[in-house]
Amino acid sequence: MAGTVTTSSGIGHYRQRFDADGINSTFTITHNLGWQFLLVQVWDEDTLEKIIVDIDVTSADAVNIIFGVVPTADKNYVVHIIAPQN
Repeated sequence: MAGTVTTSSGIGHYRQRFDADGINSTFTITHNLGWQFLLVQVWDEDTLEKIIVDIDVTSADAVNIIFGVVPTADKNYVVHIIAPQN
């Protein structure tokens, strides 16, 4: 699934699938929502479980998803970002 950005009722939504490589524990997601006050959740695409990760907002358009341990190679995740706009 490619990253997608949609906006409705003043709220920006972004969703992207990403795959772990078995090497990195940090993944940069560029959402282009233009906002730094975000709600970010990561889900395991296979089990549909919410994954607890650290989130580092690096700019108004990007975040780093930081896993506590390196995820297994070829593990699939989905990140969902919501940006309430004023």
